[in-house]
Amino acid sequence: IILFLIMLMTGILETFSLFSIIPVLLTINGSSKIRNIPIFQTISDRYSIEPNTFFIYACIFLILISLISTFTKILNLWISERLSAAIGSDISCRVFDLILNQPYNYHLNINSSKLIASTTAHIDGLVVVLRSLLRLFTSLLIVIFLLIGLISISFRIAISTTFIFSITYVFFSAFSKRKLYGYSKSHVKNINLQIKSLQEGLGSIRDVILTNSQETFLKKYRKADFPMRIALAKSNFLGLSPKYILECLGIILIILLILFLNLSSRPNDLGIIPIVGTIALGAQKLLPAMQQSYNSWAILGYNFLSIIEILTLLNLNSNKNNQKLIKSNINIFSNNLKFDKIEFTYDKSTTNVLKNINFTILPGERIGVIGKTGSGKSTLINILMGLLEPTQGSVLIDNQNLYKNPNREFLYNWRRQIGHVPQQIFLTDGSIAENIAFGESNQEINFDRVIESAKKAQISDYIELTNDGYNT
Repeated sequence: IILFLIMLMTGILETFSLFSIIPVLLTINGSSKIRNIPIFQTISDRYSIEPNTFFIYACIFLILISLISTFTKILNLWISERLSAAIGSDISCRVFDLILNQPYNYHLNINSSKLIASTTAHIDGLVVVLRSLLRLFTSLLIVIFLLIGLISISFRIAISTTFIFSITYVFFSAFSKRKLYGYSKSHVKNINLQIKSLQEGLGSIRDVILTNSQETFLKKYRKADFPMRIALAKSNFLGLSPKYILECLGIILIILLILFLNLSSRPNDLGIIPIVGTIALGAQKLLPAMQQSYNSWAILGYNFLSIIEILTLLNLNSNKNNQKLIKSNINIFSNNLKFDKIEFTYDKSTTNVLKNINFTILPGERIGVIGKTGSGKSTLINILMGLLEPTQGSVLIDNQNLYKNPNREFLYNWRRQIGHVPQQIFLTDGSIAENIAFGESNQEINFDRVIESAKKAQISDYIELTNDGYNT
């Protein structure tokens, strides 16, 4: 609401600055034509102001209006930037929250590079669009107010000038629309590939060095990076190039206006100089506003598919757990764990990974799961850990169904009791203590349990030799 009011004020002040040039131009040579304008004649008569004195006051007024208008535009810019950044942050956090709270099966079926691109580059694109939209609204309001001001000075000249400028931008918009959509597709596709190349190259850096295959990964990165940046360059060109054409047209129109007024046989109350000067100032203000409107539209077109990517993620169902429920450590495994006729099929597959799996595990047993690659070992473990719900059958813990239990706390508490050491170890960029107590904030870490865990993992001696110990 505040921003909209400042936008309105910006448009009104731009019109004021347009009108405030008239008395300056009329009195620049002590001209008596100032008295041809009723409002200026009234002011001059009431306060007995001479033309030379009126000129000084008019200059002071013009300076004040310019200063206030500039301040308002800077304030408008700051609030617009602040608002678009705040909205972008809200959406970014919301998207990341939704991604984190999707079921494990969702993450198995989507490329992580796509999610990283969405929460970084595509969110950045969305913020650029928000910023551009706010600038677009401001520019349109300025255009409307300036147009009203110019029409009040000279209807035919204002309409003709605005018509020529508008037709030029409409032509560029029609020409650019399809191209911008193509650049948008290229941007989304290649930013995903760029991040994918980074993940693969850095994630397998040991093997990259051993096999001397740096050039292979660089080629993949370059193949994604160059087209993406060329698409951005072409989009920027389409957005900015009309400005130079319109500047040239503006100069030509002003020259034609001088010729028209000079050759016109009809008398004019104000004279040629005030009209030409005011129209020139109006065009100087109108052109940037129209260019900003067009450029904002071009930016929206280029980032269109980035917005679609973000909206797709925002439409995900939230599976957020109740944090209070999963903090408890109730032992819910005291009798047995049973797989009863378990079958599992991945979403995009027609073949069962697991079929009619039946077994029982008792507390204290140590069980090994063996089989060839692709036989379903990892899938079975993921079902056991409460990450993948079986397509058919039941996982029973002390005769309670893990996945069909109406009490969701049961599933959360089961996951809470799982200790998982993956084949590929992941370490957060935090302290040793934070990695051992994964998922706990610094304030929640129980250092006695951390030390006990380190001793059981036979790494406590090494940790205690480091300079900062568990805080390394």
